[in-house]
Amino acid sequence: MKDRRQYVRINKTLILTYRPTRDYLKSSAKSIDISPGGIRFPLRQRLEPGSFLKLEIISDTVGRPIPLTGEVVWIKEQELSPLPFEIGVRFLEITADDLENLQRICYHQKSSGPRINWLG
Repeated sequence: MKDRRQYVRINKTLILTYRPTRDYLKSSAKSIDISPGGIRFPLRQRLEPGSFLKLEIISDTVGRPIPLTGEVVWIKEQELSPLPFEIGVRFLEITADDLENLQRICYHQKSSGPRINWLG
């Protein structure tokens, strides 16, 4: 089966808030992976494919939440998990600035320690 993704997914845990567009109550979650085109995360309630969500991605890289609109494209049940569902969301509405910020979040690598100057 051909992978139709436009962007490479990055395994990255980020805090996000989401709510179905018809609801007012926000829930929070942690991502499993993300790309500038979408996100995967576990949740408690079942959301049907085709459902629309308002999301905010939280990251120290940007310094402010990134607001997004997305569509649930798939859902998978997780057996024996406290979060029984996992969903894939495709981002639909994003400004050019927020897309750039999302790319910075996805591809930003934090230093794993102090730099060593091998030349002296």
